[in-house]
Amino acid sequence: MTLVNATAELIGGQRLLDHPFYVAWSKGELTAEALRRYATQYYHWVLAFPTYLSAVHANCEDIAMRQMLVANLVDEELGGSNHPGLWLRFCDALGLERQAVRTAALLPETQQAIHTFRTICREPPAVAGLAAIYAYEAQQPDVMRVKREGLSTFYDVTDGHDYFEVHETLDVAHSTQERQQIERLGAGKEAEVLQAVRAAVAATYVLLDGVERVRHG
Repeated sequence: MTLVNATAELIGGQRLLDHPFYVAWSKGELTAEALRRYATQYYHWVLAFPTYLSAVHANCEDIAMRQMLVANLVDEELGGSNHPGLWLRFCDALGLERQAVRTAALLPETQQAIHTFRTICREPPAVAGLAAIYAYEAQQPDVMRVKREGLSTFYDVTDGHDYFEVHETLDVAHSTQERQQIERLGAGKEAEVLQAVRAAVAATYVLLDGVERVRHG
């Protein structure tokens, strides 16, 4: 089995769309309050995500991989359509106040997910940190589509979809580039890459575990 195939198998074993919170989303079972709580917590993940990219970049000596990471970072951070800003448009559509979202207390699970992912991305080898990012971004086109369709179909939220629409297409390109770098640079580092992927998919589940726990009281 190739390294990329082994990575895909690990991701498939803990797919984000299989998490109970996203299953409930896709079935129209979430309350408006659950959506707002999720949007508030997830904003802080979106805000932190560029720091994962910069952590891998700081740890990387391969120029081609560094250039790819910089391009991804520009997509995330630059200009009025930066991704935290796009997420705040979704929060607007849910009736949330932006300042309340920015200053919200984080659930322990949200804190843990962000800390774990950032730690993975800071540790060598850089290709392992990249694999963690790949484990997340490779799933995003499908996740974004399901979220967007659910918002329109079940929750009457038809505005503020910019973040979802952007990632439905952009993360196809990002994950393709990341996969190519893993194929190119992963030889001899298979154990580290696979361990990073395991930790990454677990961390993204933890964040959802938090909003699911609160949803059930």
